Amino acid sequence: MYQETVFSIVLSLLAYVFFLVIFYSNHISRTLSRKLGKEKSNIYRVLLQRGTGILVYGIIPAFLVSLAFSKKLSAYGLALKNLTESLCWALGLSLVIIPISLLTGKNPANHKKYPEIQTADWTAGLLVTSSLSWILYLFAYELLLRGILFFSCLRSFGLWPAVWINISIYTVFHLHKGWKEMAGSVFLGFAFCFLTYKTGTIWASLFGHIVLALSNEWASIYFNPRMKTKHIWKTK
Repeated sequence: MYQETVFSIVLSLLAYVFFLVIFYSNHISRTLSRKLGKEKSNIYRVLLQRGTGILVYGIIPAFLVSLAFSKKLSAYGLALKNLTESLCWALGLSLVIIPISLLTGKNPANHKKYPEIQTADWTAGLLVTSSLSWILYLFAYELLLRGILFFSCLRSFGLWPAVWINISIYTVFHLHKGWKEMAGSVFLGFAFCFLTYKTGTIWASLFGHIVLALSNEWASIYFNPRMKTKHIWKTK
């Protein structure tokens, strides 16, 4: 009865461990820096991290659970239903998220961490590439946490145990980002679980998460004095 749930919990934690291996790899950082230089190496290192997340949070877990439990991904919240309701919830959440992103984007302390790609030369191509990588990364992220993990726990334990398990693991996933983001992930994790349960899909939490990531990145670029917005429109 609990095989699917135990599998999803272990799979989630192993995926995060593997992500951390890539995230903290000095060998990768040194190799990229030696071949590309400091600034370009930062760009490719961040894109590599997000690509790793797409693989270990999305592609591999989706394949493994489909193979092990013979279920369609619609059983894990990847169903085309309640899209209007999901969009309405996401828009409502965005009204809270975007003003917060604008405030944090002005904070010099935030500029040390965001945008993750620390370069002054934000061309249009880089902005599009970063945004698309965020969207794909967060799709994989939400498929694992609010999809595979949440729905398997929901079937085994019911709503509240599934919510607290999800929030606990979601918080663990922010260990490398520090205690402030870990604390914030408790409240955001609750909101995402609520939206997932309410709509029966991952779309509302995914849309909300994308708005959070992109609004934070764009605000951080705009308000960072080292990152002039005119660089976005360079064609080189």
